[in-house]
Amino acid sequence: MTGESTTTRTRSSALLRYVLAATLARTADGGAVVAIVLLVTTSGDPGWLAGALGACITAPHLLGPFVARSLDTARDGRRVIALASLVHGATLAAAVLLYPVAHAVVPAVLLIASGLLGPLLTGGISSRLAVARQG
Repeated sequence: MTGESTTTRTRSSALLRYVLAATLARTADGGAVVAIVLLVTTSGDPGWLAGALGACITAPHLLGPFVARSLDTARDGRRVIALASLVHGATLAAAVLLYPVAHAVVPAVLLIASGLLGPLLTGGISSRLAVARQG
């Protein structure tokens, strides 16, 4: 096996991992809004509340350039993205679980926190593409 073949295989493996991670992250980030709207509407609550909670997870994406600073200054961006993924999932799950039993403000705050991490899941992973291509 030549060194060139090994390098090509390593690059292909890194690119495949990137595509898998980017697909899962974008699906989770985009699907969260749909899930929240469905949760609220199937609970019989008003449409305006579904829209407001959907906005709570979507609007913080506008702060992406400021949130991404943590990725730029990090020693290892992969750790920042991994932590953001965990916290995004945890805050989203907590919002969904608390929605039926807590005042709507509690899930709203959790959804805002989750939404703040969305840019790290989408754009943050995309920023790793150059590294994935290099292997």
